[in-house]
Formats: sequence, structure tokens, C-alpha cells
Amino acid sequence: MPRRVTFGVVLVAMLLLALALIVIVLPGRQNLSTVTSSSSTVTSSSSTVTSSSSTISRLGLIISLAPPYRLLSPGMSDTFTLNLFGNSGLNQKVEVSADAPDGVTVSFSPSSVVLGGGSGASDLNVSVRPDTTPGPYSITIQLRSSVGVSNQTFAFQVLKHLVRISGGSNQFVPLEITVKPGESVTWIDLASISEEADPGFRGVVFENISASSGQMGRYETWTFTFTHAGVYTYHELTYPVVTGVVNVVA
Repeated sequence: MPRRVTFGVVLVAMLLLALALIVIVLPGRQNLSTVTSSSSTVTSSSSTVTSSSSTISRLGLIISLAPPYRLLSPGMSDTFTLNLFGNSGLNQKVEVSADAPDGVTVSFSPSSVVLGGGSGASDLNVSVRPDTTPGPYSITIQLRSSVGVSNQTFAFQVLKHLVRISGGSNQFVPLEITVKPGESVTWIDLASISEEADPGFRGVVFENISASSGQMGRYETWTFTFTHAGVYTYHELTYPVVTGVVNVVA
């Protein structure tokens, strides 16, 4: 009789042990499945980031235009430097073109740029027809190479009356300008430092009216509106021998 009790106890103990193992193993397997699923999600996200980075490196050449000002007037032309920057190990030929609005023409020299060490440059000439309406304009530059296409749009402003303060003997360009009463003239400082004693700024001082721009740093502008007909003479703040004239004709 005692042997039967002992055998029964052992059998019950073995059954309880088996059930305990099943309870322990099943939750463990369920948790492992959850972790694996989470790990798979993270891997998928990492793949998306890698794909995005690859697209940017293939098509995302950085485009900059120098100098930074974008002011022109009807009948005026100007040349800007188009700088291209990419991966330092990138050596490829890039074709440069642009979409210009009506009244504005553009050309590149050269129209093909070979990126050496990931960088290159081309001169962009922008010309505004004399009959172009003043206002904001946009020029979209397109780069095309064997690895893809990249576009960037630059905003320009065409002003009806614009005078540039530049270096040389003819420092005001143009030296003389004609406007109507109520119209405005904008001056922009494009002068570079010409000598060691150069203060590094320019300015406009009128001689027969109380009006002055004060000191203008490079690429800064000043605008004045003329309300009455007359002849207005002015000189440059730093070099008074340089003069200009505004004719206001009703």
C-alpha cells in the first residue's frame, strides 16, 4: 500500500512539473516574437533613411549665386557666378540651363561644368529688355548630369530706376538719370575697397536738397522718392569728387 501512494505522488509531481514548464515556455516564446517584430520595424525605418540619404547625394547638388544682391533695371545686364557644390569625391560633367521669364534672357559660360573634387562654377549673364515691366521675377536653374537632375529657383527684382555705386572713375552707373515726379530711385553700393585707407562704405549726398543716404555698406540700398520737377545733383559720401544727376521731368 505505501508503494502505491509513493508512485502516485511521484506521478502527480511529474505532471505538475510538466505543466509549469509549458506555462513558462509559452510566454517566453510570445515575448520573443514581439521583440523580433519590433526589431524588424526599426530595420525598415533605417532602410528608409538610407534610401532618402542616397537620393539627396545623387540629385542634391548645392547651388549658390554670387554676389548676393538680385537687383536689375530695364535695359541692364549683370553677371553672377553660379557655384556648384557636391560630394568631395564627385567628379562628373554637369550641363547648366535656365528657364527665364518674359523680358529676361540668361546665358551661361561655360554651359558645361566639370566638377573637380565635387565643386565647379559657371558665369550666369542676366539681361533685362528695356521694355520689361518692373517687378519680381524668378529664374530657375537646372543642372543635368548622368546621375540625375537638380533645380533651384532664384528671385530677382527689376526696379524702374536703379543706380549702382561702383568702383572706377564713373562711380555712379548711370551718372545721370531721368524720372517723373512721384517716382523713386534706388542706389546700391557695389563698390569694393580700393585702397588701404578706404573706409569700406559709400553713400549719396544731395547738394540742393536736404537728403542723404548716410553710410551704406556693400550691397546695401537706399531709395528716395522725388515729388517735384527739377535737376538734383549729388555726390558720393566717401569721394565727393564723384557726382551724379537726377532729372525730374513732369
